[in-house]
Amino acid sequence: MTLVTIEGAIWLPANSPAASLFPAPPADASHLSFLGSSAETGHAEEITAQLSDWPGRLSRALPLFFSEHVRFHSNAQTRTLVPWISAGGFILSGMCWTDEDAARYARAEPASDYLVLTHLKPRTDPWTLELRLIRTIDAKCLATIERSFHFSKLGEVVFVARELLSLSSQHAEITLTASPRDYVLPADPSEYLLRLEQLLAVRSSTMEGAGDGFLSGERAIVDGNITLSVANPRNPTTRLVLLETILALRKVRPQIIKEYRDKLELLQREHPLPRPAGEVCTILLHQALA
Repeated sequence: MTLVTIEGAIWLPANSPAASLFPAPPADASHLSFLGSSAETGHAEEITAQLSDWPGRLSRALPLFFSEHVRFHSNAQTRTLVPWISAGGFILSGMCWTDEDAARYARAEPASDYLVLTHLKPRTDPWTLELRLIRTIDAKCLATIERSFHFSKLGEVVFVARELLSLSSQHAEITLTASPRDYVLPADPSEYLLRLEQLLAVRSSTMEGAGDGFLSGERAIVDGNITLSVANPRNPTTRLVLLETILALRKVRPQIIKEYRDKLELLQREHPLPRPAGEVCTILLHQALA
C-alpha cells in the first residue's frame, strides 16, 4: 500500500496560477493530515481494492473537503492521505484505521503534527460519520465528533466542518482566520463533494498500475462539473474545480476535451468571473484547450 498525498485543496496545486488568489499559510503553522478511506459496508472487515460506489466515494471526498475547509479558515497547513494499492485502485478499509496506524502514516515525511481520521457507517440511512483528532507524536486521540445525516442531505457535513474547526483551534495549535474571498461553497455542497472525488479519480488515473478501465464516465464527469458551474455562475471555487478537472482529463482523454471546447468557451463568455479570479480562470482554460 502507498499513500497518495494532496496538499491543501485538491483543485489548487502549487503550480496553478490560482495560487495567487489564496495566501499561503505561514511556514511555522501546524500541519494537519486527513485520512478517510474506511467505511463499514458489511462486505468484509478487511482492506480491499475499492470499486466506485457512494460509501467509497464519500470516504475519499470528506477528507478532501475537510482539508480544504481547515486550510481556508485557519493558518494551518493541511494534507489529505489517500491509500492506494499497487495493482491500481483506491483502498477502502472495512474498519476504521487504528489511531496508531493513522498516526504512523501521518508521521511520514513531511510529518504532520496532527491527523483527522474520518470513518463512515453507511449501512443504514441516516449514515453516521465519525471523526477523531489525533496527535501524531504519540497517537493520542484529543477529541471526537460523531454525527448522523441522511444521504439526501450530504450538504450537512458543512456543520461538521465548522465543529472540526473549533476543535482544531482548541487542540491542534491553529488560529482561525477569515476565509479568502474566492473560496465559496455552493449553497448545497453535496454535488461539490462528488466533484472533489472525481478530480481525485481523474488525477489518479495517471498513476502506476491504473489501467485503462480505472477511469469511467468521463463525459458524465465533465457534464456534472459544467452543470455545477452554471448553477453557481459567480462562484470561483466551482469554476476552478471544473478547470482543474479538465486539465487533468486532458492528460488521459484529450479527445474528450476537444468535444467540450465550445461548451467550455461558452461558459467562460456567458458567465465571466470578476477579476482577478476571472483572469486566472481564463489562463487555465487556455491551458486546457491548447
